[in-house]
Amino acid sequence: MIRLNSLFALRILNICLVIWLIFEICDRLKDDKAWKSFWGVQHEGFNKTELRWDTVNILEPPILNDTELEAMRLNEYFAKPQYHCSNRKLVGGPSDNFLLCFDKKFLVEPYFFGKTVVITGLTNSPAVFEAELNTTRWEAYLPPDSPIIDEFKFDVEVQYIPEVVEEDYFPMETIIDGIKDSTFAVAKLEFYSNHFKNDQLEKAPELVEKILDYLRTDQLLIQIRLEQNDATTVIPIWMKLLYRIFFKHSFALLGAHSNSACNRPLGHCIYRATFIKTSIFEVSEAPVWGLGSPGEERSRLFKYLKDLETNCTQVLGDNNNGRNDEIPYLCLDDEELDDCSVLYFRYRNLDHNTISNLKNHFGLCNIQINYPEPSSDLQLPKNIKIIQNGILSKTQRSNLVAGFSKTSQWQLKTFNDALSNFETNANRKKYLLFDLDGEEIEVLDSIVNDCAALKQYRQISFRLQIWFGEENKNYRNFYLHLLQLEKCGFSKVFSNKLKVSTVVVIFKRDSGFV
Repeated sequence: MIRLNSLFALRILNICLVIWLIFEICDRLKDDKAWKSFWGVQHEGFNKTELRWDTVNILEPPILNDTELEAMRLNEYFAKPQYHCSNRKLVGGPSDNFLLCFDKKFLVEPYFFGKTVVITGLTNSPAVFEAELNTTRWEAYLPPDSPIIDEFKFDVEVQYIPEVVEEDYFPMETIIDGIKDSTFAVAKLEFYSNHFKNDQLEKAPELVEKILDYLRTDQLLIQIRLEQNDATTVIPIWMKLLYRIFFKHSFALLGAHSNSACNRPLGHCIYRATFIKTSIFEVSEAPVWGLGSPGEERSRLFKYLKDLETNCTQVLGDNNNGRNDEIPYLCLDDEELDDCSVLYFRYRNLDHNTISNLKNHFGLCNIQINYPEPSSDLQLPKNIKIIQNGILSKTQRSNLVAGFSKTSQWQLKTFNDALSNFETNANRKKYLLFDLDGEEIEVLDSIVNDCAALKQYRQISFRLQIWFGEENKNYRNFYLHLLQLEKCGFSKVFSNKLKVSTVVVIFKRDSGFV
């Protein structure tokens, strides 16, 4: 007679429980938006309004119409600082702290900031931040019953705003008149009030944007409040403002803290975000796009390269049905290739056919090719010479790296050294060309580091390799460095996608040649 062993029964029960648990997990993952986003699965709610990249404005994030996705996107934005501070510290208590940068250039004396302004309608929040911050002078716009007034340790000038309590609005004209002629070290904005009855969450970003046209401050502190019931409307307004804070007002994110109610499900969420007034050349990373996935960041980069300020009508090299993959491109609008010099950095294989095509395209222009691979067997015309070195990146420790063959080595020099050697004998018209075969991501920061040197060139042309599988941060840095190039006075005039990962793009400077 067969008897049921208790151990065997427990094993059967465990197997059944594991199977049930697997089905339960799969069922939950099937409806989880974060999981769908990770695998690139579209949310059902987008089926009727699918976003297309050719209609997206990369300077104005599109509305997602989904509370969880909106909250995730905002959280991703705040998770990636855009400015590197050597001495970043939290000031304030657990429920009112903000990050501040204590680097020497922001201080008037050790651990003391200059004039600071606070604008708030809250009367029920702690004032630990005001008590802890060391500043030479305070300027405050407060409701009459604000407890903050008792926490200021230094000179303070208070402008009461009773309209917040009595009439449910911030008197923006009064505030703007008070701050427009001053420069502040720190500005803290809290356009909320426990006296308001409704609509304040949606109005807060509008008030912040209105004051930013007049506010001059080194560090900008903003409180952002969100609620589940109107987050789908409010978060997109904040997202668009955050992009304008970066691109229009030149503030980069130092960091942000929350009250731990900003995850899923979204609760009474409060972010306290800090931004630094800076130039784009001091920015460490471009703003996150979407949920920050590599696919989204790569697509944003391609969209940027495709969108042109002006369109070049005559392009040298754009032949063979736009599929030339050998010769660098130049815009010939209002250009004559006479009395010119070309500096060409090339990492792809250089052969006789390439040399012949260069001669045919550029005529009698003097051409210097910085090609790091040994190439003694190439026969060169009189107007073409090869310098056997490449570009040394800022993070490269050695100026020698392996070449194409097992025995060859590439010698690397700083980009500024390469420019200096070329410009000694260069003609008046100068053109700068790059074909680095995917190494651009390593050296772009070195290339755009010196605007004064780049301004001596009429055009800068790239053949870019933007591979799949890069880290999302690398795509953001790629985008940032091209934005920095535009700040040097260059604009995109031509772009052509040759292959799935290969793009040629021309930047042209129309005035101010040295």
